[in-house]
Amino acid sequence: MKALDLIKWGLVSTVVAWSLPTLAENHAQVDGMFASLAVQGSIVESACTLEMVSQDQTVNLGGIASHVLNRFGDEAPPVAFHLLLRDCGHWGGVTRSATQGNNLVWGAGQQTVSITLRSKQQHGGLVAVTGQARGLALRLEDEQHRQLWPGIPSQAQLLMPGDNRLTFYVIPQRTAERLIPGAFYAVVNFQLNYD
Repeated sequence: MKALDLIKWGLVSTVVAWSLPTLAENHAQVDGMFASLAVQGSIVESACTLEMVSQDQTVNLGGIASHVLNRFGDEAPPVAFHLLLRDCGHWGGVTRSATQGNNLVWGAGQQTVSITLRSKQQHGGLVAVTGQARGLALRLEDEQHRQLWPGIPSQAQLLMPGDNRLTFYVIPQRTAERLIPGAFYAVVNFQLNYD
């Protein structure tokens, strides 16, 4: 519900709540026609709502040729995915800006969000995979291609009031383990941290 709709609903609720005792007093002498309703609430600034299509996603990396991951540290092409945030509020937040020399930037009227990954971790902050394949792990990055480390909050990103689309990348990366072809999968949970 948008802030303006909440205000309208709050005003209507208040008018209804004030008028009910008067209506009840006028009909108090008639048996069986007495009712009372008390309505109260508040309008608060809220964090964003995670769009349903963002809550449970599957990112298909397709078939990766073994020669692409031939040596330790080799990477397959990144695959993008998105988190859609709706109805973000108006707060003030601080983040570091790459365009401002990595200095802190205050966004008046903007809230910030950082992401914390929860997953099975492999050495070097990579996400471990499960399945038949061996010798690879997954690196997750934000839109500026900064690595997201499991268990550590990412750098905060400023959010615009309203709707926002956060872009992330999954990058298959060769590890020191012997490369064995086969199917693999990983499950990564995201925790959104608002400031």
